[in-house]
Amino acid sequence: MGSSVVPLTTRLSRLTEALGNYDPVLNEYFFDRHPRSFNSILNFYRTGKLHVNEEMCVLSFQDDLDFWGLDDALLESCCRDKYETELMCVLADMESECMDMQEDAPEIFRDNCMGRYQKCLWDLIEKPESSQAANIVSVISMMFVLVSTVGMSLNTLQGLKVLDDAGEPRDNPLLELIEAICIVWFTLEFFIRLTGSPDKCSFLKNGMNIIDVLAILPYYVELAMAQRSTGQKPEMLVEPAFMSQNTTVLDNEAFEEEEDDSLQGLLQVFRVFKLARILKLARHSRGLQSIIFTLTQSVPELGLLIMILIISGLIFASLTYYIEMDNDSGFTDIPTSFYWVIITMTTVGYGDIFPISGLGKLVGSMTAV
Repeated sequence: MGSSVVPLTTRLSRLTEALGNYDPVLNEYFFDRHPRSFNSILNFYRTGKLHVNEEMCVLSFQDDLDFWGLDDALLESCCRDKYETELMCVLADMESECMDMQEDAPEIFRDNCMGRYQKCLWDLIEKPESSQAANIVSVISMMFVLVSTVGMSLNTLQGLKVLDDAGEPRDNPLLELIEAICIVWFTLEFFIRLTGSPDKCSFLKNGMNIIDVLAILPYYVELAMAQRSTGQKPEMLVEPAFMSQNTTVLDNEAFEEEEDDSLQGLLQVFRVFKLARILKLARHSRGLQSIIFTLTQSVPELGLLIMILIISGLIFASLTYYIEMDNDSGFTDIPTSFYWVIITMTTVGYGDIFPISGLGKLVGSMTAV
């Protein structure tokens, strides 16, 4: 027997004549399994070493290992990496094919006049390959996404802003008009897709449709807040006799300023959601969908990479902080040092803080390498 230990819970270790696989006439056992995989199993019992049969599909080999009661962790190191890599690729291809089959599966619409119109709307908006008109609608939708994204970026340029009556900068009217037209299109597209959807609940739970809502919702929230801020403030009908007029005015102004600050903070949060419209491009691009699928399949590996980055970052950040803590070099605490380590490891660094001692420079060089 080789270096590996054969488990005592395998199928071959529990052979008895009472099994249904035993033929008393021929005095033999019959197992309806792949004969090539059995050569690897039998060789494992002889030598204690389990190798992959390269002529078999990895899924079939895995299924046979489960049948014989063997764990794939018993594979020798020369075969384990290749086996795990091929198994991961096959499972990823199967999942991708399954997703494609689910996407290509025909939707069930009602068998009446309304169902036929509903299917036409769904194909027009959701399936650009179904007709020439649907392809044109898809191109127009992508153009609106691009124009809206470019307009959102240009709207932040100070040179394109205009001054209002109070001398305060405000958004360019032309860019505001373009933004309104794009939002109207996005809103119309969303409700047409919702109307044509055969399953409304699944439609509202879909990730891409949630992104569509997040892309158009900030505009309407901002519009409602702008209307509210320009409306008339409610006046006090009765003023208490014991309060002076100056105190009442100051309290009202303080309350209004606090309310405006809270509204502005809420508005800034909703403005961040405008970035969701960039993700709308994934609906019209198979390449972006493939990249997203690849990233989702690589989550464990990416998580391991981030974990290694965090651990090494904490080590170098702590070393740099304790070395530079007595020097006026900007390393005031470990989180600040961690920020310096991250930008040094992932980029060339910004130069806002840097070690000045010899030992600190040595640690910085090791961090960069």
